Amino acid sequence: MASALYRMLAHRVGGLYAKSKARTLFREFVAASATVTLSEEQVTVRLGRRTHNGALLKAGYLDMTEPIPWLQNRRLRINFV
Repeated sequence: MASALYRMLAHRVGGLYAKSKARTLFREFVAASATVTLSEEQVTVRLGRRTHNGALLKAGYLDMTEPIPWLQNRRLRINFV
């Protein structure tokens, strides 16, 4: 399952990352410090400043508000410090 999720991330970010290996995607996007806040309506993930945040912004992650079924359909919101 993790492999499929990394492939989805690579496809969505695109550009140089479209064919990146899982370890590269992990290092540049996943292995980051973040603050997670839960509220009644949403889960907010605040990522610290990183060089590769621009690629996440370009991929539309800042505007994303996806429901998470296993968290009572709270919406996932990602933002950057």
